[in-house]
Amino acid sequence: MIGRRRRSRRRQWDDRWGRADFQPPWLHQDVRPEVAAAHDSGWIPAGASVVDVGCGLGHTSAWLAARGHRVLAMDLSNAAIERARALHDVPGLTLRRADVTRRLRDATSHDVVLDLGCLHQLPARALPEYRANIRRLTRPGSRLLLILRIRAGDAGAPTVDGRAEFVGAVLGPGFELHSAAPLELQSNGDLPARPGAEVRFVRLST
Repeated sequence: MIGRRRRSRRRQWDDRWGRADFQPPWLHQDVRPEVAAAHDSGWIPAGASVVDVGCGLGHTSAWLAARGHRVLAMDLSNAAIERARALHDVPGLTLRRADVTRRLRDATSHDVVLDLGCLHQLPARALPEYRANIRRLTRPGSRLLLILRIRAGDAGAPTVDGRAEFVGAVLGPGFELHSAAPLELQSNGDLPARPGAEVRFVRLST
């Protein structure tokens, strides 16, 4: 049953990313400003290795690679990865199809993990393997930056602090909250901006 659900979710994303006119409200056509700010302030250290979980078309990953970072960008959708490869030819950028809700093969630790809208889309049954993979992708000292929506139906209180508590519960022990801040998720056309949260964690222990 779980395998069928995973395959169905993958097909749905392949269908979406396979359409050239797929323009969801949260899609940025350039680097996400929160990541640019974290980079420019030094919170993403110069030369840090980065993994981008759920990279989509890879705009943020390519931006970081162009600035000297070694970036592994992964997405569930083959269609997204193929489009990203067509868009970006940047030294230091590796694009890979991978499902963060299944054990990642050959996972290595990175200095920074980005999740710019993946976690808040996962069903509760997928969270244990997501947690295990985040632990495989990090080591003590690694930094995590997550972007999450805020809405009444999501797990935890529909507030910035509630989103931070949710992420902390998913990650489990050994991760410390660094900061949590409100943001407005990008919206296309005349749709209103949607509330969200930028949450940063640091891994302290194994």
